[in-house]
Amino acid sequence: MRNCSISWDLSNARFIRVEPSSGDITLTGYASVDPVQLQPAGRLTQTTYYLRTFGLLIRSQDIQDEPGVKRIWTEAAARGVKAIEIEPLGLSEQNLKMLLAGHPVPLTEAARIRLQTFEEKGTHREHVEVWVR
Repeated sequence: MRNCSISWDLSNARFIRVEPSSGDITLTGYASVDPVQLQPAGRLTQTTYYLRTFGLLIRSQDIQDEPGVKRIWTEAAARGVKAIEIEPLGLSEQNLKMLLAGHPVPLTEAARIRLQTFEEKGTHREHVEVWVR
């Protein structure tokens, strides 16, 4: 996985949305990364994480602060990922219902993201947990 990309995205997100049918996680905030220099760019962006076949976790960022201009950059964030789950600890009942229905929820409350990965041989299980307030 690229150096703490999920941690970076969560730390700079203002809203989170989970697609009920696919489980894709979209974070909206100021977590853009310059695709050439791989450095923080601080621009308003929607960043989506989704799983593809063979355990490939994809990170796709779409810059939002230039109306009418699409600037989408997609990269492999991790390999060997079995699942990415969100554990909404501490959300109000109303925000939990909104999150489960696929609506954006402000990240002003505690939420826990757990990324579960496996080694190539599938014999070792590694859990990576990231917290955001």
